[in-house]
Amino acid sequence: MNNNTLLMGGVVVAAAFAFVVTEKRSGTEDAEIESRVAALNDRIGELESSLAEVTERADAQAAVIAETATLGSRLAETVQGLGEVSGSVAQTAAAPAPAEAPEAAPKTAAAAAPGTGVGETAILADGAVRVFLSRVDAASGTARMAVNGLATTTLAMGESVAADGACSVALGGVEGNRASLGYACGS
Repeated sequence: MNNNTLLMGGVVVAAAFAFVVTEKRSGTEDAEIESRVAALNDRIGELESSLAEVTERADAQAAVIAETATLGSRLAETVQGLGEVSGSVAQTAAAPAPAEAPEAAPKTAAAAAPGTGVGETAILADGAVRVFLSRVDAASGTARMAVNGLATTTLAMGESVAADGACSVALGGVEGNRASLGYACGS
């Protein structure tokens, strides 16, 4: 063998060794990059989980705020109704006492609370009957109300419902969001 061949063989071996070393270093760098990417993916997963929790809490808070606003609106309507009722009671107290009817005849009053509006409470039969009007449907001629309590009933025009045994409440008519109520009480 001549020296040139030996020298050429040495250069080829050195080049092959350098290539192998470069490949190993590249493989190590690849493993390091893969490990960093895996760590970043884990962190992204943690952040997505945290974001989902925050979103759930924000949705729950939004629901509570909406419910609070609805309750506040209902409270305002009730307070307005109470103000109107107290004014009505003051007018009734200031009015002269009606002449007494004969004892044999039952006490009745047709349309005792004309034009009671949605969200208002009508006080009938000297306070024996309280009717809270919660809905009026003029198209169908019906009204939803609670008579002396929380349970609601829907009446059509001309229908009546018992109120504490001795009295009954009737729906006389509806117009817009108002209803004419009547009542009848035994002696």
